[in-house]
Amino acid sequence: MRTDFDLVVIGSGPAGERGAEEAARLGKSVALIDNRHDLGGNSCHTGTLPSKTLRESSLVLSRAVDHAFLPAVDEHDEHPVTMSAFMYRAQQVMAKESLRIRSAMEQSGVTVIAGTARFSGPHSLVVTGSEGSTLALTGSCILIACGSRPLRPKSIPFDGQRVLDSDQVLHLEKLPKSMIVVGGGVIGSEYATIFSNLGLTVHLIEPKAVHLPFIDAEIVTYLHKEMGKRSLTLELGCSVTEVSVSADQAFVKLSDGRTLSADCVLYALGRATNADTLDLDKAGLSADERGKISVDKDYHTSVSHIAAAGDVIGFPALAATSADQGRAAVRELFGLTGTDPQKLLPYGIYTIPEISTIGVNESEAKTAGIDAVIGRCQIGETARGIISGDDGLLKLVFDRASRMLIGAHCIGARATDIIHTALFCIRLRGTVDDLTEAVFNYPTISGAIKIAALDALWQLERASAPSEKAESPDGG
Repeated sequence: MRTDFDLVVIGSGPAGERGAEEAARLGKSVALIDNRHDLGGNSCHTGTLPSKTLRESSLVLSRAVDHAFLPAVDEHDEHPVTMSAFMYRAQQVMAKESLRIRSAMEQSGVTVIAGTARFSGPHSLVVTGSEGSTLALTGSCILIACGSRPLRPKSIPFDGQRVLDSDQVLHLEKLPKSMIVVGGGVIGSEYATIFSNLGLTVHLIEPKAVHLPFIDAEIVTYLHKEMGKRSLTLELGCSVTEVSVSADQAFVKLSDGRTLSADCVLYALGRATNADTLDLDKAGLSADERGKISVDKDYHTSVSHIAAAGDVIGFPALAATSADQGRAAVRELFGLTGTDPQKLLPYGIYTIPEISTIGVNESEAKTAGIDAVIGRCQIGETARGIISGDDGLLKLVFDRASRMLIGAHCIGARATDIIHTALFCIRLRGTVDDLTEAVFNYPTISGAIKIAALDALWQLERASAPSEKAESPDGG
């Protein structure tokens, strides 16, 4: 087997997959190393796909039992769903995606190696297989895309049953009746809404006083309103001082002295990268306390032939952004244009309802001194929203002076899909006029884009219209 490659990629998640594929298309010899046989990384096996599939199954259950998603479910039963049934579709999706990635690597000519990689020098790695065998590899260039894992403080008594991290929650033996979620970030908020949508009583604990601070405040307020319709209680500004378990309950003590109890606790307060397994010092690299590796705008590390992408470089650590980073990093490694340092990155948060955002939000525009015009559309008032029973809010942010779209923020059905219209409008320096003059299919949820743009246009026209009241000659 070949052991000398133009590029060695560590990790087969979105960043590693896209980076390996791009290098192969450039005619480079590529090795892709992953410590599990099933390719796909966290995105496929413990994060993006399983959690989003669980979300979809939760939505199916909340409307009607769909046996394509959840077989052998008796809709007449008081508690018709078991955890194994709930995971059924997720397991199918994960298996198909893993096979797709392996097939793509084979078709691209990428050499896939199962094992744990460690640096032995700036250009060299040793891969240890599951049975202890070792293989020495060298790479002219190296892409670190090793992913991350849930943060597991030693003070938290993780047991996989009463106290779980965000990986372990996928392996619950049965669906609990109540849950405490510690951590109101993206992962915690997603799982809190998914499980509350299934009828669980959920407490979501967020130590910060502001929930999802990088999201438009009006969108977050809308999310809180939707949370209030379910058995979900959000506790902001409360830190957890202790987690304990009994035979049939888990307990969380809060900084204000209260103690909450539930069937289980999902601890989702932070993640750490897997860079601590790589012996980075042997390559002349280092990482911070959570394993994050610093990179420049081209995703180069301090060692010029080594790049890093995905979770290992920190925020936003999303599947879509990681894949884009992996491709850009590899192109830069081989001397090609990789990325625009000002690139707009959409964020998708798969809460119920889902959130998606891109560009400048209302408060950021104000802070930056931009005279912004905000166009709004209530998705539930669109024809498609009325038909489907879906609700939500879309906000478009325009620069008054240039009339250009500079931001879009949405919560509701298909938010993560319709945001892409705004993405291209911003990239192409589109204006409110471009959106209002476009024809959208009817009825569609994405038609909310035009309605929100019309709302902004009317504001602009009213502001520029001459006063209807003319002054009399005497000034009266």
